[in-house]
Amino acid sequence: MPAAQIDGYKVLEIKTLGRNRDAEARQMLERVAKQVEPIMRKREWTVRKLSEFIPRSPNLLGLNVNRGQEVKIRLRRAGHEGAFYDWNHVLGTMLHELCHNRIGPHNAEFYKLLDELWGEAEELMDKGISGSGQGFDAPSAGRLGSHGFIPTHNPPEYQMAAAVRKAAEARARQQALMPAGPCKLGGSVDYRHMTPAQAAARAAERRAADNMWCGAEHSAEQVEREVGSGAGAGSSRSHSSRGTSPSPASVGAAAAAAAAGAAGFG
Repeated sequence: MPAAQIDGYKVLEIKTLGRNRDAEARQMLERVAKQVEPIMRKREWTVRKLSEFIPRSPNLLGLNVNRGQEVKIRLRRAGHEGAFYDWNHVLGTMLHELCHNRIGPHNAEFYKLLDELWGEAEELMDKGISGSGQGFDAPSAGRLGSHGFIPTHNPPEYQMAAAVRKAAEARARQQALMPAGPCKLGGSVDYRHMTPAQAAARAAERRAADNMWCGAEHSAEQVEREVGSGAGAGSSRSHSSRGTSPSPASVGAAAAAAAAGAAGFG
């Protein structure tokens, strides 16, 4: 495969909103783009633009437009523009939205792929690999950046063990707070010990909750209403799903309908 084609399997452009703490917002988007680049290269995925957005709905966290034409991620907590979500949260949103490059709906195939991506991301982080995985992106003690030495790759073994443990603890804490949100929460749901009806209901709950924060299964008109408030001139640099969050009542109805429809599987 030509090198130029391989180089296209990554995030090609990053755009922030130019708001308070814009440099930190850009740094977070650049970091998440580099962390998922090996995953994107493996699957030959491209995201033409990765952008920050602040949608009207406080529940909406991510959006994948036209299977990678643009991925939008909320970095700032709703109602607190100066407060950012933590790294695991943003990475989880990015991995979720990347899955929509291949699969639109939140179905069983989607969640299987999401678990695969989380497993690969954790392995890459354990090894200290990001970006191309070569040269300065290969495992090392660190690299020089515009703000001095940045230990983004393999530190000494004792530091790496502490970093991995800290990441695992953060994901465990989020499990209690966001049972179906963008972060990997202790692995896949184990359906083996559930009845078909219980498994169907659990799957429906997960889909309904994910539809609250991911705009993958809603209309273009709803998307326009939600994303409009997060638009703006912003700041970009080179480097399909659509929707909005439904109301709690509609989520409940969707969960009930999905559970009823899925109750017949074996």
